[in-house]
Amino acid sequence: YPITFGGRLVGLTLIVFGVGLMSLFTATIASIFVERRMKEGRGLETIKEKDHIVICGWNQHTEDVLKGLTMYGSMGERTIVLINELSVDEIDPLRLRHHKFNLRFLRGDFVHEDVLRMANIGKAAFALIMADLSGGRSSDKVDERTILASLTIESIAPNVKTIAEVISAENKPHLRRAGVD
Repeated sequence: YPITFGGRLVGLTLIVFGVGLMSLFTATIASIFVERRMKEGRGLETIKEKDHIVICGWNQHTEDVLKGLTMYGSMGERTIVLINELSVDEIDPLRLRHHKFNLRFLRGDFVHEDVLRMANIGKAAFALIMADLSGGRSSDKVDERTILASLTIESIAPNVKTIAEVISAENKPHLRRAGVD
């Protein structure tokens, strides 16, 4: 231990700064984990998985499709990424019902390129675009958004298999023109 006054002063300074530095380091690491968890809960995280399934939009059939993929399909360990504008209160029960599966949620408008890039659409196995009735839009607007999302996905990731649902059968040629599989 230090005997002189100078040595004691240096020792005391090292102890105080060492404890402070260690506390700062621990707090920084903890805040990174908390922030990541909060982003995940609110659907704001960037997806880094590969060979995953992206489901865009939400309607009364989407949960049946999700059940078919998870319970009856041969999903294996694939991640399913849901992109829609549902609230956390609506998504949390869905996460609980499908807790055995790797279900991720991304909040946003799937028509926008930046939201699709956050879902890592370029590395996805396939994308499924549901006729999004969640915003109370008219059927014409719903089909327009489906076609626009198809065009966006095909331009960003032309190798990703794309499946789309339209309400009006007269819009099928638009999907074929957009390159939907």
